Amino acid sequence: MKILKIIGIVVLLIIIVSFLIPAKVHVERSLQMNANAASVFPLVNDLKQWEKWSPWHGIDPKTEWTFSGETAIGSGAWYTWKSEHKDVGNGKLTILEIKENEYIKTQMDFEGMGSSYAEYFFTPNDSGVLVKWTLDTDMGMNPIARYIGLFMDGMIGKDYEKGLAKMKEVAEAAPAGGDAATIMGFNFEMREMPATVVAGIRETVKFTDLSGEKFGNWFATIGKTLGANKMEPIGSPMTIYYAYETTSADMEAAMPVAAKGKDEGTVKFHELPGSKVLVVKYYGDYSKTEPVYYAAFDYIKNNKMENNGYPMEIYVTDPMMEKDTAKWLTEIVFPVK
Repeated sequence: MKILKIIGIVVLLIIIVSFLIPAKVHVERSLQMNANAASVFPLVNDLKQWEKWSPWHGIDPKTEWTFSGETAIGSGAWYTWKSEHKDVGNGKLTILEIKENEYIKTQMDFEGMGSSYAEYFFTPNDSGVLVKWTLDTDMGMNPIARYIGLFMDGMIGKDYEKGLAKMKEVAEAAPAGGDAATIMGFNFEMREMPATVVAGIRETVKFTDLSGEKFGNWFATIGKTLGANKMEPIGSPMTIYYAYETTSADMEAAMPVAAKGKDEGTVKFHELPGSKVLVVKYYGDYSKTEPVYYAAFDYIKNNKMENNGYPMEIYVTDPMMEKDTAKWLTEIVFPVK
């Protein structure tokens, strides 16, 4: 009986002490990366890119992954996982909030273990960007869970360090040639673009005069001309950049069509020559594509390519149908040789 009393006292003490242990747990790790925030941000904001850097994605090759859609990007995007591996289990991760190129908050739900919240902070500096990754969770009233919370920094912190190191490697990776690559967080592909007829309006425009309304008017005018020619576009609308100055650009809003029609007013039909092209997949606001151009120019230079035409932006996502700018896909095309 004395032994049972001692055991009971010890258990009681353990329980009492557990309530002196904070229920809330905070873990954070940071790493400097030699890349800009706009290049690193998509690695986290696009859930399908997590396999490139997440410390957990490679633990069990048999894990079943399900994503919220063909693209899983930005606020509201999610993925679930199912695994029989003891270190993986089942769960769901959801992006709750983003501030483009600055901040992301996610919620992770482990089956039978409640929720935890992670935040990512992207802070630009003279050396690139400092990425901070945090975890916050509440261990509740469970005494055992509170004791486990004492070791969370050591356990999760190591995984965070591995994940940030891999993210840094991916973000800073120099192009090594080939038909596909991810550089500075952007998806690059080499393709063959066939000769394409377009109907377009070409103008030299000051950047201060550019607006969504202006683009809308251009494409509406092109659409009327196509209607007069009894034609329809055969692809997404695009912009071709012929010359780029500090305050203005010589540019053309255009739509691809099956054949040349009759010119009408400012709308002209012409053919873009076929070429080998470097294609960069960019997700985000149209006004924030500048880092893509820097990354692409580096790719072209490092792979000993030459420009063979004019850059084009192809607007794959219709902004009238999708209001979340983080989900807007633009294919930026560079003809090369």
